Amino acid sequence: MHHSSRLRHLIGLGKAIGPLAALRVWGRRAMRQAAPVTARAGGHPIRIRPLDSDPFVASQIFGWKDYQLDAALLAGLHALARRQRAQGHQPLIIDAGANVGYSALYFAAMFPEALVVAIEPDAVTFAELRANAAREPRIHPVHGALWSHENGVNLGGAPGDGSWSRQVADGGSVPSRRLASLVAAVPGGYPLIVKLDIEGAERTVFESDGAVFAQAPCIVIEPHDFMIPGGACLAPLFAALAGRAMDTLIAGENLIFFDSSLVRPPQQPSGPAAALERHVYAASDV
Repeated sequence: MHHSSRLRHLIGLGKAIGPLAALRVWGRRAMRQAAPVTARAGGHPIRIRPLDSDPFVASQIFGWKDYQLDAALLAGLHALARRQRAQGHQPLIIDAGANVGYSALYFAAMFPEALVVAIEPDAVTFAELRANAAREPRIHPVHGALWSHENGVNLGGAPGDGSWSRQVADGGSVPSRRLASLVAAVPGGYPLIVKLDIEGAERTVFESDGAVFAQAPCIVIEPHDFMIPGGACLAPLFAALAGRAMDTLIAGENLIFFDSSLVRPPQQPSGPAAALERHVYAASDV
């Protein structure tokens, strides 16, 4: 990791949990002390393991707010969630690659109308996820990897690289889940947001459950083509979204695909009527 990246994460962790708690975390990391630090971030008590990737994840999510949406996008999703609930549906946020649960906590606070299904394949990391989410009943932790079938996968990657870098492949004993089955398991489930940070497995998931992505109004993905040259990891997603008007945004390491109709201004009047009437677009009108 470059020195500039270390400095950014140090600053981000300070923004997330406060400078004193951040110094405790980095101090324990420097001294190779594994004991977790308990701190508060985004109004939640969280555990941070100094020797794992937890400090960097907390920095990204709570410090630099990599999953933050602007006011217009938030208003559009909240309005859609209210309409879905009025029609008897349950808005869902699928957090795939939930790691230790920081992103699930962030999404739960951002969308009180939604349930967050947080799926994580690493057993030790999943235990941390459950501990961090224990006080938020709207987070449903699921131990497993998002994949194309439910027959189990192999969890690879060196643990020394941090829990955020584990990769999956066919043929193993780690539970695997289909995205469509996670949505169907919730009565009336409606995929409001699908977030993927699954270390290169995204192509497999896009290919197997394109129908879910074709429906979801907001998709957040950390692409990993740099890990799999020539893999065209997002190609099946582009195919699933073909014909849909989607805004494409960049936030930190993530791409965000957002249903344009939720934030599109109303048709502006033209001709003489424009002199008599002005339509002003605001997020509250969504």
